[in-house]
Amino acid sequence: MNGVGSTNGRARVNGLTNGKVNGFVNGRGRVNGFINGKGYVNGASVTVVRLPTPPRRTYHVLLAFGLAMLVVASALVLWPATSPPAEPIAIDGLLEDWASVPALDVATASPDPGTDIVRYGALLHGDVLYLHAATRGPALADPSGYDGLFFLLDVDGDPVTGYSFEGLGADYVVEALGNASTVSARLLGFPRDSELNWSRGSIVSGVRSAAGPAGLEVRVSADDMPSLDPTLLRVGVYADTFDGASSRSLAPFTLAGGHILLQTRRLTSVAGVGSTEILEIEIRAVGLVSPSDVWTVADFLVNATPGLTYELSAESVSLTRDRPSDTVRVSVQVPGFFPGDVVSLELLGASASRPVTVVGEAARAYVDLPPTALRVDGLFSDWTFLRVADTDALPVNNSNVDILRYGSATDGRLTYFHVQVGGILFGGSVPRRVLLSTSGGGGGTPAPGLPQRRTGEDLLRVYIDANVSQAQGADVGGILADYLVEVRGQAGRVTSRLTYEWSGSWSRLPGPTISLEKDATAFEGSIDLPGVGNGSRVVYEATDWSGIRDLTVPADVAYVDPSSAPSSFLVTINVPEFEFIAAPILGTLLLGFALRRRRGLRPSRPRAPRQGS
Repeated sequence: MNGVGSTNGRARVNGLTNGKVNGFVNGRGRVNGFINGKGYVNGASVTVVRLPTPPRRTYHVLLAFGLAMLVVASALVLWPATSPPAEPIAIDGLLEDWASVPALDVATASPDPGTDIVRYGALLHGDVLYLHAATRGPALADPSGYDGLFFLLDVDGDPVTGYSFEGLGADYVVEALGNASTVSARLLGFPRDSELNWSRGSIVSGVRSAAGPAGLEVRVSADDMPSLDPTLLRVGVYADTFDGASSRSLAPFTLAGGHILLQTRRLTSVAGVGSTEILEIEIRAVGLVSPSDVWTVADFLVNATPGLTYELSAESVSLTRDRPSDTVRVSVQVPGFFPGDVVSLELLGASASRPVTVVGEAARAYVDLPPTALRVDGLFSDWTFLRVADTDALPVNNSNVDILRYGSATDGRLTYFHVQVGGILFGGSVPRRVLLSTSGGGGGTPAPGLPQRRTGEDLLRVYIDANVSQAQGADVGGILADYLVEVRGQAGRVTSRLTYEWSGSWSRLPGPTISLEKDATAFEGSIDLPGVGNGSRVVYEATDWSGIRDLTVPADVAYVDPSSAPSSFLVTINVPEFEFIAAPILGTLLLGFALRRRRGLRPSRPRAPRQGS
């Protein structure tokens, strides 16, 4: 049994145990030899396929990659997400984040709270320009129509290029329109030669905007304005209800971190003997931040009538955060001028470390007393008894074209005219592309044959019926007009003056020269027109670009005696020292004349006759 014995026949249980049991495992492997006779497992042979062993470096690479993915996944799960830096101004219509940004507060008043501008400013942050305008009431919240608010951007500091408005050359304009339910804004670009032509503007891009209870704010990409120079940028603001109420900035805003305003006010209309205060200058600093800021304003630039001597109460002022404003007065002396002469003085600017803007009219004054005759000088005291108050059946929505007083006169040679309005004379406006339908006021029918206004200018027309007995002329406001004097203007400046004659239609008269002088609210002029005299009648019409107008009732042309006019031989001697030397010279002449006359009255001695040779 443990030898070679056979159990159960020929089978060897433990015989050759280590022989064929594990024999040929890696060869033609017969497992367990002749089990069950000749039975081969799975046939005659089994082939074992083995994969090649990868290099050790591959394991290292895979392990490093797995660890890196684990770190990234952990960072995404465990670390909080970071957001981009917050913008300095949130476009939400609340304006709270503008509190620390310098702003200007010099604007005309509007009767509509939503277009009454009380503050405006700008901020450049990176490649984004932020703009805002604070209003007295909710901005762009008209319940029935819609309002407009415009930011006029002079990006190159050149008042000649772009769209001309309020002394700016707006290369771009942000136009925001809205009402109680919606607000939208867009950026318009204007060619260099646009001048007053609003229709030259084209859409550049849409603009993010938001209006709220305190005003409007917008966000403009500087990339959309490739010509933008931050050091030259000037920003003006204009708001309009499109039915007559409007407000406009009186000084442009800059990015210089502050601004100095010089606001002038006339103190008198008569300059007497000695020194007379004629002009007051209010100097204001806007944007002073730290207590150490000191802005010095000096070298006031003044334009005065030749020969007029003037003196400032201070040659310079220093503005600080505790004293942000100051006042300077200008006094004049008028030696060498005759009574009734007109002298003027205008502030043009000053030197300072911040941009300077002058707001206000020039000061004019009569010397000693006003003249008794009509004269075109921009002071209007000679119209006191010649003008009448205007009455309107319906209110005129736009105060800039609401005529308050008017008058006409002739001295037999020249025809004189005078008008005063309730707002800014020739203020003008920003005209939209689409002409809005508006209700005017004042009544009357405009003259036939004249085109409808499409620019932003205001316009004043004087219709003259030279001969009321002749039944010919243009039917305007109850007269048959033979002549038309037309004056246009914007931003308080006269842009054109023309004369027409009626002969079936209006035709230009190239000859007559219109003499014209104005201040902020009124103007007067004269022109030589044949046939106008006592008995002629006049109608005045003031209108804006949208058609809002005021038409007066006919008024008679008053006759004034030309003999009361100043004599033509009176010549003003603009020499300051003349007043001091005139009396001694005149006294010496009178004394010499008296002595000569006395000598001439003495009896003369008889002379002996000459002897002839």
